[in-house]
Amino acid sequence: LTGLMDFINNSADDFVNSVKLLVLVESESKVQLISGLDTTTRTRETFALASYDHFDYRFGNFYDLENFMISSQANFEFDENLKSLLVKLSSIKDIQSQEVADSGVTQNVTIKAGTTLVETAKIENPVVLTPKQTFPEIKQLERKFIIRIRKGPEIALFEADTGMWKLQTKNAIGAWLTEKLSSESNKHKGVEVIK
Repeated sequence: LTGLMDFINNSADDFVNSVKLLVLVESESKVQLISGLDTTTRTRETFALASYDHFDYRFGNFYDLENFMISSQANFEFDENLKSLLVKLSSIKDIQSQEVADSGVTQNVTIKAGTTLVETAKIENPVVLTPKQTFPEIKQLERKFIIRIRKGPEIALFEADTGMWKLQTKNAIGAWLTEKLSSESNKHKGVEVIK
């Protein structure tokens, strides 16, 4: 987004007199600088595109323990919620047997190495984590996930929200862009943000 603002700051004057400029927040990961509608051809020209495609976690897919630890730390904010979850999961070792008591809301996992009880960990569902799914300039939103553990051990996160985070993130991107455009000494009065 900062790169898009740099482009607007350095190039908008080249366009603003000849065409209306719009910043279209298309999704939580895609923003475009486009022209207003050309009434003769009924088209819009795209001048710049900002996209965020660095989120690499696949919800609903089971990961072995090591890959889950790596992927979750790379794709989620390392806050107290993630740290607590990883500490609980770190008690799972390369095992020969595993018992899972599952009520649908809470899972009790008993992990045994041979005949030695390693630990019983209680993992409450849903877990609240903060995935890094949008531009770094925007505050990342906490979201709820259902965690599932199966033999292997393999771990998966399933989205437990209704997708409202996408709308909230689009609004946050729009607010950030509007603030940046208005703070530039009203230089960009002709540039409008649409969500």
